[in-house]
Amino acid sequence: MTKFCVYSVMACVISVLFLTSCSLLSMPPSSVDDSNIVPPEFIYGDESDNGADSSPVYNFGGRDFTIAMFNRDLFLPEKDSSPVSNKILERNDNIQKELNIKITALEGLTSDNFLVELDKRYNSGLFCGDLLVVPHSLLPIFVSQKKIMSVKSLPFVDLTAECYDTQAVNSATIGNFVHGVYGDLTYMPDKSVCVFFNKDIANENIRENLYSIEKNGQWTWDNFISFVKSTIPGINAAASDKGNFYGLSTSLSLYDTIDTMWASCGQKFFDNLPPNIPKMNFNTEKTQIVIDKIRGLLYNKEGNLYVSNDGEMSGDDLFVQGNALFCIATLDSAQSFSDAGINFGILPLPKYDENAPYSTYVASSESVCVLNNIPDSDFTGIVLQRLAETSSFNNADYCKDYYVTNFLTDNSSAIMLDKIFKNPYYDLSFTLGTSYPEIAAASYGILHSNLETGVSFDALYDLNNRQFDSYVKTNFTYKGE
Repeated sequence: MTKFCVYSVMACVISVLFLTSCSLLSMPPSSVDDSNIVPPEFIYGDESDNGADSSPVYNFGGRDFTIAMFNRDLFLPEKDSSPVSNKILERNDNIQKELNIKITALEGLTSDNFLVELDKRYNSGLFCGDLLVVPHSLLPIFVSQKKIMSVKSLPFVDLTAECYDTQAVNSATIGNFVHGVYGDLTYMPDKSVCVFFNKDIANENIRENLYSIEKNGQWTWDNFISFVKSTIPGINAAASDKGNFYGLSTSLSLYDTIDTMWASCGQKFFDNLPPNIPKMNFNTEKTQIVIDKIRGLLYNKEGNLYVSNDGEMSGDDLFVQGNALFCIATLDSAQSFSDAGINFGILPLPKYDENAPYSTYVASSESVCVLNNIPDSDFTGIVLQRLAETSSFNNADYCKDYYVTNFLTDNSSAIMLDKIFKNPYYDLSFTLGTSYPEIAAASYGILHSNLETGVSFDALYDLNNRQFDSYVKTNFTYKGE
């Protein structure tokens, strides 16, 4: 099992509940008991303290702000459990004091019972939390049954504020309906996928410094593939007694590596085109070029160019043993590489070409949503906005300092981390949900099938385009918001 697939495993466990969940979610909730809701006190800032400050200060009287989730890492992590866990807890402490609330989790929810248990509560009119946090793989169950409200419609939430990533908001929006919030609130920078390289192998076999290549804007997939193909045969010929060397190892599965290359080239599967209905929009010349790059690297049988995490030995292990030039892995692999004494550097995933921006796939896929039976939309909106404002960029900066201080060994690493963190990848498929056959077949399924079987891309695209159009018109069409 790869680190990259941590949520897909949970989604598979829960998938057997899918049909039951859909029928349950179609039932209307009864009225919510709001007798215990504590109204806030609204106190306006004292102008004598800081000039013309008239922003409201809210006092919710110690009220619980309850989040329905089964993965607590984003909002209620254990102390010292990750590089950013203490920063998240510090944020919580500040907000709890500021608003006089207590951030809690809805008890009794696990990966095994999440959908069924939440459905039972919803249908019985019981409290289901002030906020909902779900993996992207489960979000469409709530979306297609129209049981979540648009985040855009929440009072006090300003999605144009700097604390919200515009690309993330767009990827969660169909028409005027914003299904959830990604961005900094759910961004786990240590799960960013990046490229590690063995400095000793690189210094002996690549003439130019890799950091200099990146600085000159030439860290592209074409140059990356060229390094792999040109250096590995010679290394194997000179060091046959040390086992096979590989140009690229990865802690990801083959399909996850394909998807990572696709994302790093800035490729999107779906767009919101007029009249605001999702459309497949990737039958382009660029798509064919990207597929050729992927095929040339990952399906090349000429030598030891690539090994994935699908075999007996993981890509991480090969890199730790010093038998791989590059390793594609999440940033948190740096600790095991450092512990093993590997002399390594770090780079972003390569760009599509010299003129393109970087695009970083993040192996953390959670959506912050709002069920449409929340008892107090003002309360949810106020707290959500403050959570977003106090999460903005803090985790990325903290994570960078943590890794540079503890595991990375050169000054260029901090610059590279800034570039890795700058452009996380988002796509409308996160909201539509690739756990649904119609969505999976119309996106990654076309990509994987074309590479694996050689079936015509155009034929796959045309077939799935018709099925996709029918599906989204039924499940993702909204009147107004």
